[in-house]
Amino acid sequence: MGAFPEVLPAQFLKDLHTPIISTPRGNYFNRWQGLEKAYYATGWRVFDYQGIRAVHHGGGVRGYRSEMVFVPDANVGVIVMFNAETKLANEVVPAFLDNLSRKI
Repeated sequence: MGAFPEVLPAQFLKDLHTPIISTPRGNYFNRWQGLEKAYYATGWRVFDYQGIRAVHHGGGVRGYRSEMVFVPDANVGVIVMFNAETKLANEVVPAFLDNLSRKI
């Protein structure tokens, strides 16, 4: 999120998090109720969610699942890792963003 510019310079993060292409419907995040727009950046998904710009990456392999989302304008983020396959992972990011949108 830019706290250590000697490791990840601001321009580098800006380049990584700049939307490149709009993401079509069909992915699990495209079903989140508060999602306004979704984009692919360089290795990241960028969302407009209830007026919040969020940078997201999630994924999994057999038996594991992870979700992470950062809201640079609010200087906050969350990372959740599961050591099991669970659909709960699909609910973590929208729940976090819903809660955050009520506070900012």
